Amino acid sequence: MISIIMGQQALAANTTLCLADEHDYFSCHIAQSNKVISICGSLPDTADKDLQYRFGLPNNVEFVYPQSLKNGGDKFYFAEYVRSKVTKQSLHFKNKSYVYVVEVNSDAEEQPSQFEAIVSVEGPKSVTLSCKPKSFKGIDSAISNITKCDPDSALNIGKCVKK
Repeated sequence: MISIIMGQQALAANTTLCLADEHDYFSCHIAQSNKVISICGSLPDTADKDLQYRFGLPNNVEFVYPQSLKNGGDKFYFAEYVRSKVTKQSLHFKNKSYVYVVEVNSDAEEQPSQFEAIVSVEGPKSVTLSCKPKSFKGIDSAISNITKCDPDSALNIGKCVKK
């Protein structure tokens, strides 16, 4: 399992693997490394369902899923729970024997308020990584328009949340 744990910070410039004509739904710059995780896709105001998970450096992307950006949103599942001062989000996909999960939890009811994002890769190997401060943002809720809903997630309480 690879976990990436982050504190509340703003996304730093150039901390994305998304191209200029793509929307950055999530990005995280890994601590003690120059590597980045990004979820990139079609702009939220289009009917396209293009989406892709990327890992690596801006000049050397080591892993992409799916291989084709076109209609990639059909391979991802999203869940979201929102109430006053609390947001919990989960995005996942499966690649061979691995399940990749991006979770974002924001709780302003706690003092001090908490913001955490965890990216885990569940499979034969386990590794834990942290993101650099000021190097990330949470999942953009507009991703729910291009992904499948996750009816099995407790966050959806058995049904999808669509905006």
